[in-house]
Amino acid sequence: MSIKDILLQKGWAGTTIDREATVAHLNPIIRVMTVTMHAWDAAQRALDAGSAQADGAPVADSMPVADARKLLRMDIGKMCETVFSAGGVAYNGVDLEASAYEFGDDGWAGVRRQEEALGEALAQQLGVEHHMRTRAILAAVAANHETRLQLARNLDH
Repeated sequence: MSIKDILLQKGWAGTTIDREATVAHLNPIIRVMTVTMHAWDAAQRALDAGSAQADGAPVADSMPVADARKLLRMDIGKMCETVFSAGGVAYNGVDLEASAYEFGDDGWAGVRRQEEALGEALAQQLGVEHHMRTRAILAAVAANHETRLQLARNLDH
């Protein structure tokens, strides 16, 4: 947390990035989020088929996974709406084929690694002078990411 965050808790002072820069910063994150969504979707398909296992035992309750997927879909929507409100076109994932993502031999480790990649993409935005609304959305997305990452770690062990 910077000194400006501490002193100005509700407002902002100084220069923030422009709309084009906002779009340029957020679209790559939306792409990583979309890939992450495909990883979670593949895990859900494996759960539905009864083949997703943690420590050799089937994951009995897929509800946490369904909740994680729901949060991620909402977060992608928030990020896309931010890009749209900045006058840009949000990344839509048409270049990705959902069927190319499978719950592979590495199981939950693949989902965990994808969540970690998302965490790295979000962390790169910490030093960027985003508008307050964008900062708030990034903070909410990061908090939800941490929840999903913890779930993926728990299922991976």
